[in-house]
Amino acid sequence: MTDCKRKGKFDREERHKCFVKGCDAFCYPALSKTCSICNWKRCESGHCGCSLTEEARYAVDILYSTFCEFCSELE
Repeated sequence: MTDCKRKGKFDREERHKCFVKGCDAFCYPALSKTCSICNWKRCESGHCGCSLTEEARYAVDILYSTFCEFCSELE
């Protein structure tokens, strides 16, 4: 399960494109609901981390841990 180090601190205007191939919807972290299973925010179409394969979720976690200014901080 992914635990975002931002702890819910998102700008209201921040948006992310859905990771599901072919979905053009956005996720607005400050406004979107969080999935109780994977702890990811749902896009406007309802996709979350549960919509991805285990390998794809792992790849996204690596992407964020590499490029997200919060996730890439050393603990």
